[in-house]
Amino acid sequence: MFVLLIVSAANVGLWLRQGRVHDVAATRYALRDAQGVERAVIGLDDSGSPGLALYDAAGVRRVWLAVAADTSPKLLMYDETGRPFTSLGWGAQGAPFLGMMGRDGVGHAVLHLGPDGVPYLRLTGSTTSQSVVATVVPGKGARVRVEDGADSAELVPGAPASD
Repeated sequence: MFVLLIVSAANVGLWLRQGRVHDVAATRYALRDAQGVERAVIGLDDSGSPGLALYDAAGVRRVWLAVAADTSPKLLMYDETGRPFTSLGWGAQGAPFLGMMGRDGVGHAVLHLGPDGVPYLRLTGSTTSQSVVATVVPGKGARVRVEDGADSAELVPGAPASD
């Protein structure tokens, strides 16, 4: 019994001398404020993708930073009701994008680079059938396309005006 006590004390002493814990493993960590409201969560989603969520004092998610299952990074910002209003990331086509949504949740402005490196700016009205798309095509110059339902027109600098 005495030998067991000495061995146990020696093991505790070795453990204490090691100092801090260097590795803690879990699939989800949550930080709560003094009122017990979750304010930050770091963890894995159902697909195993890592993410960080930040919440306001009311518990509404305001920021989400993640690496999606396709390995693309994403940053989403939410309004006070929890609706997304800004997104920044790397799209499915392998190019960066910035999107801004209106209160109705429709994407009203999107700036992205195509897989070929060509920049695009798309402005959308209250319906997705109303939009303006601006781009600069290498070797062809600037283009602006206006769409309103079935009607559309394209502006190409230097091209003859159409009637």
